[in-house]
Amino acid sequence: MKNVNIRMGKWIFNSFLLGITLFFLTQCTTKQSKPQDVVSLIEIVPTEYVDMPEGYKVEMSDYTFIYDNVSDRNEVLVSYLNQQKALNKAMSILPIGDTTLASLNILDTIPNNVFKAFAEYNSVNMWAEERDSWEHPRRKDEVVNGILNDNVAIYCGQVMLSDSFDSFMFLLNDTAAHKYGWNCKDLFVINMKNDAITSVAELFINERTMVQSAGDSNNVFHLINYSLTKDPCYPESEPGVIDEYDFKYDQDGQLVILRCPIDYIEEMNRRIELRSKLKEGALKNYQDSTIPIRNR
Repeated sequence: MKNVNIRMGKWIFNSFLLGITLFFLTQCTTKQSKPQDVVSLIEIVPTEYVDMPEGYKVEMSDYTFIYDNVSDRNEVLVSYLNQQKALNKAMSILPIGDTTLASLNILDTIPNNVFKAFAEYNSVNMWAEERDSWEHPRRKDEVVNGILNDNVAIYCGQVMLSDSFDSFMFLLNDTAAHKYGWNCKDLFVINMKNDAITSVAELFINERTMVQSAGDSNNVFHLINYSLTKDPCYPESEPGVIDEYDFKYDQDGQLVILRCPIDYIEEMNRRIELRSKLKEGALKNYQDSTIPIRNR
């Protein structure tokens, strides 16, 4: 009986040692994981999602998932994109899985006049959000000039998303943030059809947002909005998945959301209602809005 107890004690002790060893091996493996593997290691926070009505589109989205759907014959930008298209260079690919955006082809620094035309889109300057939610918003030209002064815009090539429109990638690199130790890169995809810009979408942000997959049988894209690191602007935030979206492009190259978090669509509907009232002059002051007003 004594021998049985001794063997049992040794088995328990060895099992304990094995568990401790496996735990530390797991920790070491996690720490050595490459950035693109991190998504699979993050626990997804349960969120209520909603399937959108077929063909649902908004002209402007500037909450979490950032894009503009437009029909804009921007001569400066269109001319530049047509010039790039005429060069007939090999197609680039979307940097799916590249959380640092290091794999992008850096083909050309965008000329100043083209950069200014690009920076006029709300998905790039985010002025509408400031105008609608700050008590003392800056003028749009001040915001656009800030984008031009603090960033370098780079052309990263043409990508094939559809046979019915042309797609191009612009990288915005915030050089002003470098002095604070931040590496801020935003990758936009611009669609053009029949010499008109049809959409400008922010689809990648290094260490933050990534299109996880694209081009399934229905040409549906899956975007995971997540954070690999703490947001320096929000110290209380933790790394992890924030939300997810399924979307596609229609025949004109405009972005259509198929599935999204329910709080996203509720917030977008509030903003659409607010901007409609502002446009009609129905709101005499911002305090009537459903979006909280922030002081500078």
